[in-house]
Amino acid sequence: MRKQTGLVIILIAMATCWLSAQNEIVIIHAQGKVEYLPGGNTSPRTVYPGLSLPTQGKIRCFPNSSAKILYDGNPVPLDANNVYDLGEIKAQAKSQGNRLRTFTGRFWSYLSESFSNSDDQAALEKYHQQHMANAKGGIKGFGEKPYGINLVSAYPSPESPVKQAQIGRDPITLRWSRSGSSAFQLTLRNETGEKVLLEARTRDTVFTVNVSQLDLAPDAFIQWSVQKADSTADVSTTSATQWLQYAPEAWEALLSGDNAEAASGTDNAEKLLMLCFQLEEKGFVFSAESMLEKFVNQHPDNVLVKRYLATFKSRVTPAEPLMTWSPKSQNP
Repeated sequence: MRKQTGLVIILIAMATCWLSAQNEIVIIHAQGKVEYLPGGNTSPRTVYPGLSLPTQGKIRCFPNSSAKILYDGNPVPLDANNVYDLGEIKAQAKSQGNRLRTFTGRFWSYLSESFSNSDDQAALEKYHQQHMANAKGGIKGFGEKPYGINLVSAYPSPESPVKQAQIGRDPITLRWSRSGSSAFQLTLRNETGEKVLLEARTRDTVFTVNVSQLDLAPDAFIQWSVQKADSTADVSTTSATQWLQYAPEAWEALLSGDNAEAASGTDNAEKLLMLCFQLEEKGFVFSAESMLEKFVNQHPDNVLVKRYLATFKSRVTPAEPLMTWSPKSQNP
């Protein structure tokens, strides 16, 4: 009986968490003076991209201002010189339905689901662990052996149709854990392992590879691994082998100015997120990660992109505790 009661309590808690995640609005775009009005005697709150709001209260767009909110996978634009009731917006978003089969439909649904799982540090880490528990078996090169060095670079999410990261001609940054060593040897080989493409010794746990300088043919596979310098390549001193595929033509097509899907956003941040989502869908996770990190460094107050980067890392980084981009700690 106690077990049944406990199960009921757990189910109720899970349902409550799910409903609370659904009953949340995220600000995607805000330009000019836009305020959130909670009601009662509470003072108005300035609205900025990346802010989460409950579905109660109102949003006021002053003259020459605009905003866009996201609720349950549906974006709703807000025009200047108007006051919007969030309860009515919630109903409007639900009535729009969800265009999952289109690029924009997939993007908005993904963004909404990701943000609903990144409200705080604990939720973000839990989401990370759940996703990577499913991903480990599906990525070529992952295994359960207790390797001494853990590779922590970005890899495709469980939902990606590709099983290894695709790379273009842009530089990629490879990362691994220190594992008590003061020096490492990074090795990149061809698909069979017979040809060394790059060998480097470093005291750091990060190394940027200039892909354009490697001797690669289009669609070639690359395997890479790290071991402690001056050691035997046993399990305690080396990493698992992981894989990349060189796909410059597909990469250039996604980055071209003719890529209408990724250019349909309202502002530069939204366009960037759409492009990174498309890159991730195609397996170009190194390029997406690099673009997101560069944008965050250039625009440190952009909470929307920071939250996206946090959820991105939680999906595509092999399972280590994710601490860098906690949304709450980064909010202004």
